[in-house]
Amino acid sequence: MDRVLSFKGPFQMTPLTNTRPRMVAAGYCLQFSPIWRFVLPYHQNKFTQLRVFFTMLHHTKRCLALLKFSVISALLAVALAPTANAGTATASGNWVAATPTQTLTPEIPTPAGTQKTTFTGPASGPYGYTLLPFTVDQSGTYSAAVTVNGSVHTSWFLSGLFTPNSAVLATPLSNFFAGIFSSTTPGTGNFTSLNLVAGQQYTWLIAYGTTPGGLNYSATLTGPGCIAMGTNTCSAVAVPTLSTWGIAALISMLAVGSFLTLRRNQS
Repeated sequence: MDRVLSFKGPFQMTPLTNTRPRMVAAGYCLQFSPIWRFVLPYHQNKFTQLRVFFTMLHHTKRCLALLKFSVISALLAVALAPTANAGTATASGNWVAATPTQTLTPEIPTPAGTQKTTFTGPASGPYGYTLLPFTVDQSGTYSAAVTVNGSVHTSWFLSGLFTPNSAVLATPLSNFFAGIFSSTTPGTGNFTSLNLVAGQQYTWLIAYGTTPGGLNYSATLTGPGCIAMGTNTCSAVAVPTLSTWGIAALISMLAVGSFLTLRRNQS
């Protein structure tokens, strides 16, 4: 018969390793029990030791019930937590003349290759451009990279849809929140930190420093959520989740159930 404890002497009992999970858990419960550590060594009468031993087993049942409750609660917390839907969206193509073919933009971010997060005036343009409207389904920090062959270029990220105009910056300057200038040909602009909000409409504006005829670009946006940009779409999938209050209520119900189980075992 498997045992949890063995007598080493008249004053000490030692937990034994047991292959059965329930008995192993019981051994750990007893090992950290105040009765095990402080009461038992002071009883020299073996009959008293046996009574304490069975009392410890009784507490072990309670400990096991609490362990079950803790494990179930932890599993539920993990299972019901919203999961990240990490994704990447890409877009590429040749610049095609359209109406309007040029636009006025915020000032060129300097120094080259450095992400800028504030803009003080509409001091550059008009330029030929490419627009990439997009949204994300999860708030968080995203990264982006764009490469243009045949021209230096500047990329801007802005909230909302961009409104082009060759005479005045029609889109509010406050809508622009990130920009990078690439001074090489071909050159790549790398955005390392874009704080995006789920459901917000954004636009990626890529402006070219020379006549755009024959230019081609390649853009990639990566982050913790799905990105609807270019040909990449995000389908809304209903995931069963509980609110914070729902999780709290469920854990409370489990606690009450465990308490009633303990009371029933004691009777």
